[in-house]
Order: sequence, then structure tokens, then C-alpha cells
Amino acid sequence: MNGPDIGRRAVLAGICGGSLGVLTGVAGGAGDTSVPSSASQQQISRDSHQNITEENTVFVDPSGRNDNPGTADSPVGTIQEALERVEPGERVYANSGEYQEFVVPDQGGTPENPVELTGPPDAVLRRPPDSPAAIAIVVNHFHLTGLLIDGLADPDRPEDPDAYGDGPVVHMTAPDLDEYVEGIVIAPHGIGNSGRQLVNLNFAKNVGVGPFEVTGRAGAKWQLTDEENHNGEIVYVGTGRTTIHQHDNITGWDRTQDIHIHHIDNSAGHPHSQLVDVKPGAENVTIEYCTDGGGSQNDLDRPATSVNLAGYDCTLRWCLIQDGEGNAVNVGREVEDSPDDEIAEQVGTENAIYGNEISGFGDGWGLGFSPGSDAGQGPEHQAIICGNNIEGRVAGNPESDCPEDVPTGEGIGHTGGDPEAIRATISEFEPPNMESPDQSSSADLLLYAATALATASMFVPYSVRRFRRRST
Repeated sequence: MNGPDIGRRAVLAGICGGSLGVLTGVAGGAGDTSVPSSASQQQISRDSHQNITEENTVFVDPSGRNDNPGTADSPVGTIQEALERVEPGERVYANSGEYQEFVVPDQGGTPENPVELTGPPDAVLRRPPDSPAAIAIVVNHFHLTGLLIDGLADPDRPEDPDAYGDGPVVHMTAPDLDEYVEGIVIAPHGIGNSGRQLVNLNFAKNVGVGPFEVTGRAGAKWQLTDEENHNGEIVYVGTGRTTIHQHDNITGWDRTQDIHIHHIDNSAGHPHSQLVDVKPGAENVTIEYCTDGGGSQNDLDRPATSVNLAGYDCTLRWCLIQDGEGNAVNVGREVEDSPDDEIAEQVGTENAIYGNEISGFGDGWGLGFSPGSDAGQGPEHQAIICGNNIEGRVAGNPESDCPEDVPTGEGIGHTGGDPEAIRATISEFEPPNMESPDQSSSADLLLYAATALATASMFVPYSVRRFRRRST
């Protein structure tokens, strides 16, 4: 394994190199590297944490010292130091306070014994001024299930674009693009304040994103300047063809797949370009129980879009999307110079869109398809579109009744679903002499619930393969 300093420098250089961040030469995680066939087979549940106790937890505190043993009574002083001490099946617990550091986990886990980083909502991991990101994940089976992640280097300068990083706040990518990073959970209490994206997933499989609250803007580098740009996604999935063309060592597609995005809470309407952007080549991405309360925008000559589905076999369901600029949802993307005609033909097809509520986009599209039917990416090229409540322009008939085999949700947006089922997945670990996080608010009801990936049936990505287009 590379030493931590070498690995951190390589990761930093990768992120600085662009949104893709090709991180060659960085060591991956230990343990099983096999890829489950779908996210639903990765049983991330309370059983995953059954062996975690105070004895296999490294504690961190802003007042700690890195030569301490890392116990509750004698914690270390930095998250990075704690992460360099853990083994599969162990966790790092960050006490309340602020940690301004660029974190790169050195050690991954296994499907049965992930490595976990957690802490209460008032434990803040803040991006340092000289780093584009707060945390970069390049190992397998790593769970981020607590803390608040903030990209604003100086909280007293929220209107200064130089106080924001030039990369995603949370960046996940494979160190070797021949193998995909997998088994990741990204579910802090909150993520906010990025010059570009909040969460960026490149070359990844079997990943859970959510729940978390959006606590600040995404895209400050152009929102607070005259720069013409649109890189400000809350969750960015895959890699765009334009970015891939900029890297000589990538000849194919980013086949990021089996991604579960759920309970993202942007009800406050923080500025951003897109709630979720699924790039061509991505596959089997489920987006459910998310709220975008406004703020979607860009500085380009084309309309902004809150959710873009350019992937294949993806699902958008039970989301509340409202009050943005431009369009609400677009399906499809033009593809040129494709290295694989079969994958190119899948772009923007076989997607399922049902049970969503969309309003407040003025003359924009509530649900649109571009480049549309002539490019083989129209409504008739999708798996199922039904049961939506959409105010505004639409293509096709997205408000039609759904067939009986289409699942029904429990509510809409980030407060939907069953909080009791989510809480049942929470780790039983309680730090000594510390109060449990307040779970009285709608956002806190979903804390630590990333383990809902594939445990509670309502959060398992529903296989839309049973919704193959019906002949007419």
C-alpha cells in the first residue's frame, strides 16, 4: 500500500485535474473486491455492524492528540489519523467540534465488515483552504454515516467565491479505472457549500447516497462570479463524454451502476444546477424520496434541469421537485464519437418514472425528452412512465394510471417512506457518556439510514426490467 502522504497527494492531484479525478497509483481497499450483481444483494444492515463496540472504535476530538491511543477518554486529534488506524469492521467516531482537514481513507472494509466514519450533526468536517474537497473515497466498503461535511473553508466568507473549493465536497472514484470502487455509503447529516458538485460518483458500483440534508449551495464558483458554467450538481453520477475525451487513458464509458440515491433534502432550495445528474453510460440508478425545493439554475445558454436521466434502466420515483429555473426532468442526451454502439443505443432508454410531484417551473418542461424520439430516446423508449402529478409542459402521458405491478410509495419527498424501518437499520453503537443525536426533526429522523440500502424492501431499487416496453 502506498504511504498515506503519497496516496493523499495523488488523490488531491486527481481531483484538481477535473471532475473525473483519475487517481492512478492510489492503493485500494482491503478484503473482498467481488461485485454483487445488484445493490439489493449488498446486505448493509445492522448485522454489518454487530461486532462494532467501543473496543474497535477509534475516537477523535478536536482537543485530542495524534499520539493518544484513540479511546473515548484519550482520543486522537484528526480524522485522518483515526482512519489510518482502523481495520475492516471498525469505525471512527468524531466527537462534536470542527475538523478542518482533507480526508482520504487508507483502509477499506469487506461487505460483512465495512469501515465506518460517523459522528453527531455538530461534528463538522470542513474543507481546508488548499484542498478542492473535504473527503475523497477511493477504497471499497466504506460507510460515511455521520458528521456534517462543509466545503466552505471560511464560514465567515459565504459570498466570496475563493472560499469555496474547485472540486466536489465528497468525491468518490476508482484509483484504477480497470476496477470500480464499490460498497460505499454516503449518508452524513448534511453536505453543503461547494464551488462545484456536492457529491461526485465516478467509476462506482453498489453505492448508497442518502439520507442527508443539503446545507449550502453547490456551484459557487460560477454563481458568485461571471463564469459561464453549470457544474453544481448535488449528486453527479458517472462521467460525461466531454470529460472522458479529456483523458487519454480512458477509451470507453464510465459504467457506474447499481446506485441508490434517496432522501436527499433540499427543501430549503439552496442554489445548485441539478439535484441529480445521471450521465450516459450509467445504469440502474434509483432516485427516490428526494426533495428539491427550488434553486436549480445555470449560467449557460440552455435551460437548467433539476433531474437529468441520460442513463439506462434507471428509476425516478416518489420525489418532490419544484420551483426551479428551466426544466424539472429531462430524459436523454446526445452522444457523439461513441466507442461502443450498443451502449450508445442504451443512452436515455428503459427508464421508469412514476409517483413524482413536479410543479413551479413556469414555461419549462415538467417532463421532457431531449434529443427525443428521433434519437430513440422518447417516451415510447422508456420502461414505464405513469402516476406522476406534473404541473407544466410534458411529453407523452406521464399522469396516466400505473399498472398494478408498479410499486406504490409511502409519501413523497425526503419525509416519505417509513422512518421506523429506517431506524431499525441504525447501528446499536452508543458512544460512552454522550447523548444520542436528536431525531425529532424530519431530517434527523433519517440520520444514519444509509444502511437502508437493500435492507428495507421499500428502499431496494425495484427492478424495472419487469417493465420492459409493452408492445402496442
